[in-house]
Amino acid sequence: LATGPLTLETGATVNVEINSSGTPAADVINVSGEVVLSGSLGVTDIAGSPATLAPGTKLTLLTYTNTLSGEFTGRPEGSEFTLGSNTFLIRYQDANAVTLEVVAPAGYDDWKTQITNGLTERNEDADSDGFTNLQEFLFGTDPTANTGSLTTAERSGGDLIIRWRERSEGASYQLLESATLENPWIPSAAPVTTDGAADGDYQPMKATITIGAGKNFFRVEGEED
Repeated sequence: LATGPLTLETGATVNVEINSSGTPAADVINVSGEVVLSGSLGVTDIAGSPATLAPGTKLTLLTYTNTLSGEFTGRPEGSEFTLGSNTFLIRYQDANAVTLEVVAPAGYDDWKTQITNGLTERNEDADSDGFTNLQEFLFGTDPTANTGSLTTAERSGGDLIIRWRERSEGASYQLLESATLENPWIPSAAPVTTDGAADGDYQPMKATITIGAGKNFFRVEGEED
């Protein structure tokens, strides 16, 4: 039984027994507490955590005939699937156990293969919608359809809600604000939180901005790492 934070090296194997209710059995390893991978990443629930596990981490789930097993049923060894904010490669599977390896999200070079008109450079605009391919990659929009926007905004009571999508790895984002639409744009103090479950390589995000006197302008910037 593991108690308290557990630190694992990237590529370590974690044996987790799943009971009939879909939660880890305490006599193997308790992952209801914090599991820290490579000293920085935490997970509180292997089955549905919004946290991201380090690429290369291997998880062996034992006796997984329960609600969680639906994620693996019919998937051959060598196939990939997304669970929570993690993408897993099925390394091994039999009637009682499955070994999963965390894989990194695809980068720009894989993402751009959906563009079929040859305009695949980062600074090009394949669908002529005013957003570069790099912007669409960073914010998870469709580079083959000239509709939509990188962010959305709506008023909810006394708040302005701004929504966008972030890549789970390989990019950095900031919410910035300015009183004049000119420099300087400074980091905003408005709270930014996740906005639901991860969708493939992207995590929906939102900022909640209290509407007050005067005016301010906001923008979200993304940058490829």
